[in-house]
Amino acid sequence: MDIDEPLALEPPKQRTAKGLSRDDTRRELQSRDIQPLGILAEDENALQDAFDREFVQDLERYNAAQRERAQRIVEEQERLREEQRKLANEREDQQLVAKDGKLRLFLKLAKENRSASEATFIGGAPMGRVLAAALPGCTSLVALDLSNGSIGNEGTRALGAALARGDTLLQRLELARTCVGPEGLAALGMGLVDNSHLVTLGLEDNNLTDDGHDFGGVDALSEALLANKTLTCLNLARTNLGQRGVAALARTVCKNETIRSLDIEFNGMPLQSDVDVILQTLDDNKALYLDRQVELHAELRVQRQQQAIIDLENAREQKVVEEELAAEARAQERHKERMRKFLQEREQREKELEDARERAHERHAIFVETELNAKKKGKKK
Repeated sequence: MDIDEPLALEPPKQRTAKGLSRDDTRRELQSRDIQPLGILAEDENALQDAFDREFVQDLERYNAAQRERAQRIVEEQERLREEQRKLANEREDQQLVAKDGKLRLFLKLAKENRSASEATFIGGAPMGRVLAAALPGCTSLVALDLSNGSIGNEGTRALGAALARGDTLLQRLELARTCVGPEGLAALGMGLVDNSHLVTLGLEDNNLTDDGHDFGGVDALSEALLANKTLTCLNLARTNLGQRGVAALARTVCKNETIRSLDIEFNGMPLQSDVDVILQTLDDNKALYLDRQVELHAELRVQRQQQAIIDLENAREQKVVEEELAAEARAQERHKERMRKFLQEREQREKELEDARERAHERHAIFVETELNAKKKGKKK
């Protein structure tokens, strides 16, 4: 139904059976599969009951159509507002990039994966959106510090969406004193659920609970800690967590095996039992981390030893191959030397034969010449 078109259904009208003729009353009843009794008063009552039921049904359909149209109007208005908001954000982002040379250079280098490993920027929501758009696929940036700005919930939502992507490789994100509230914290929490690279997150000095009125962001972050396996350092100092927020963290942190540093200082008066749970979990995780490091080093030693054995065996095999190649090369060289000598000897024999033929030819020529001279002398006598 087009929201600009009038309602297809008109408001229903209440019908009355009183005043209809006996024949009209009978026809109305029969059209509704109601058997007339032949008594006008009773037939009128039966028909009026049918009219009343139909009126209620028609009224319900009419009201449902009105509600549907009103909902569509609200949705269309929300869609238009969202489009206008996106267009306004795009203009703000473009204006920011156009006037900020440092940001413009960073974006160019980040796109080519040639940016510095650490970057610091101070700005509002447009800064958060622009940098969030640059994070996916960027392998050169490791740490991003946006502290002391005002990116707020709008910029933090964009960062949370970027963290949720598998190709965002950022390891440290600092957002201290950036006007992040419950909504922004919830977006970061959702991003951490699927993130497998971020190690450090700093959120100190942000009103994450709207002065204790909204714990939705804290709950989202707490749930994210159940799924996230890479975050090791989380700073929530001076964020108005209060007793309720610390309790929410305590319920899930105790099930997280990777986080080793959680700063919740200056957050009201949390229950000591919740603080003890968090402190014990951090100690356990630190010990677990050290155990894993010991195991990892042991595995690395074994791997290095195995690799050394493999390298030694490869070296031996390589030496054998080199010796075989060297022997083959020497054999080829001997063969070449024999062939060279053979060719030299054959050439020498051919030369000697040629010299012998030349000497024989010379002797024969001398003999012939001598014979001719002798015959000439005999004729003269």
